[in-house]
Parts: sequence; C-alpha cells; structure tokens
Amino acid sequence: MTTQENLEFDRRTGIERVHDGEAQAVMNSVASLPLEIRNVFLGIEQKYSQIKSEDWDNPDLERFKLTEAEKKALQFVDSHYSLNPLPPAEY
Repeated sequence: MTTQENLEFDRRTGIERVHDGEAQAVMNSVASLPLEIRNVFLGIEQKYSQIKSEDWDNPDLERFKLTEAEKKALQFVDSHYSLNPLPPAEY
C-alpha cells in the first residue's frame, strides 16, 4: 500500500508472478480483516496514492508519518496473518 505497487499472484501457490531473476513476494494468508482495521488500510492506500513523484524529492515529512491508528493496524496484521496462514501448497 505504501509503495503503490501492483503485484500479481498465482492463486494456486500464493507466489508472485515475476520475470526470471526478480525477487518474489509470497502470500501467506488471505484472512479477512476486521472492518475497523480494513478501513485504516484503505485510508493508508488513499493517502499514499495521492502523493505525486515530485513530492518524494521535497517531502513534507509530517504527512508521511503514521498515525496511531495506522501503527496499531500494522501491529495487528502481523499477528492476525500469522495466526491465519494459508494451507501448504499442493503441487
């Protein structure tokens, strides 16, 4: 969300589809988020999607700082997804 990347994953394996030699992301959970946490992440996505490339060269650092709600949401997903893993892939 904060990097505004679009990744494409293989739905069977959970592994990102990339070109040879590129690093791959691996999806390890698809558990739904509680609505409150989901809304915080949608807000993060909106905040970072509005930042233009020139903003990164001369940033207003205050608007890049995470709010307390954003910090709590990031802490929540660490344990939430660890406790709700995908089953091992069968090939």
